[in-house]
Amino acid sequence: MFEDHDTWEAVHERDRKDVFDDVIFFLGKREKEQEKQERSNNRKLMLQVFNSMPSITYRTLWAEVMC
Repeated sequence: MFEDHDTWEAVHERDRKDVFDDVIFFLGKREKEQEKQERSNNRKLMLQVFNSMPSITYRTLWAEVMC
């Protein structure tokens, strides 16, 4: 992305690799946090759906729910 910029060329190769590694690390960390938040939101939504169906109890089978 920056390979043609003079400013980027002025940075030493090792420093460029360090910056790249840091970006990859923080992007991965952010993705994991987003997945964790999405999983939590999906659980809450699923519980809302189940709680809105009074005919579903702890004894209800999946086959009965899908009908």
